Amino acid sequence: KGVEKVEEPKKAKKAAKKTKKIMVIYYSMYGHIKTMADQVVAGINATPNCVAELYQCPETLDSATLAKMHAPPKPADVPVLTHDKIATLPDYDAFIFGIPTRFGSVPAQLKAVMDATGGLWFSGALVGKP
Repeated sequence: KGVEKVEEPKKAKKAAKKTKKIMVIYYSMYGHIKTMADQVVAGINATPNCVAELYQCPETLDSATLAKMHAPPKPADVPVLTHDKIATLPDYDAFIFGIPTRFGSVPAQLKAVMDATGGLWFSGALVGKP
């Protein structure tokens, strides 16, 4: 009787990797946080199977207040995260936030965005999304 032939395990087929869609959301009054957000987006887009989209929080301050604060205009080439776009958050795999602090807290502009996601959280649409 000879040695029993052992079959090698079949190699598992590599599953096609799904492209991860990541939304980078930032608020920047003077442009510093946007500069960092741009670098984060570049890094994500340089990562295989990842794509990033950049959005800015809607401004809550009026133009007179912004003028008194010497705030430059917001970049026109970055879309604002509108209520319609917030409804599409479940389509994304992850979120990255770029924000300054305001006296140890998040700025009102980001808080307004977070408040607008309440219905999505209530329905469970954002559960498990990093």
